[in-house]
Amino acid sequence: PDGIMSVSDTLLAKCKALYNCLDPMQMGLATRGDVFPGKPVLVPFTPDAEAMNADAKAHQDDMRRAADDDMPLALYGRYAEQIKRVAMIVACGRHPGRLEDALITADDMAFARTLVTWSVEQFVLMARRDMVESQAQAQYKMVLDIVRRARTIDRSGLYRKVDGRIKRRDLDDILTSLGHAGSIEIQSIENGKRGRPKTRYRHIAG
Repeated sequence: PDGIMSVSDTLLAKCKALYNCLDPMQMGLATRGDVFPGKPVLVPFTPDAEAMNADAKAHQDDMRRAADDDMPLALYGRYAEQIKRVAMIVACGRHPGRLEDALITADDMAFARTLVTWSVEQFVLMARRDMVESQAQAQYKMVLDIVRRARTIDRSGLYRKVDGRIKRRDLDDILTSLGHAGSIEIQSIENGKRGRPKTRYRHIAG
């Protein structure tokens, strides 16, 4: 009722009980992070859960390849590992006294995948939004700086200065925006009787 950031007293009590049940060696790990918590325990998958783990790895690989064209998708880099870890925590939670009896089931993987997918998708949305805004601002400033330094520059000269760092369509949009904002003046210069008019940009302000 108090919002997503509120934590119920029941959950806090369970977390406290889990913390307090640790033996001294595990307590050292919990407080310092520099001590191995005793004998390692391998938590296996059921066959269905193992298949879901393979699917998660395949999806992770797909997203990493797609990140070549959409950088925020690189946030899927540890997607499968995060799902496996959440599923393992859920499985171990059923056997706090005998972790060797823990088994990761398909239900554990389904819960973990839903949680991790939602979390990563939120990161991707925020990263894409922030990166698009900051990239657009950086491009806007770069074009304005080129025109400011040159004072006056024609279209071909400006394209050479940009050197492919901005797509031509995006560059034209930026120049139009700068003109509307009064930062530059877009001039059309006659180029002889038969030649096409040349476009020139003159810095005004900003």
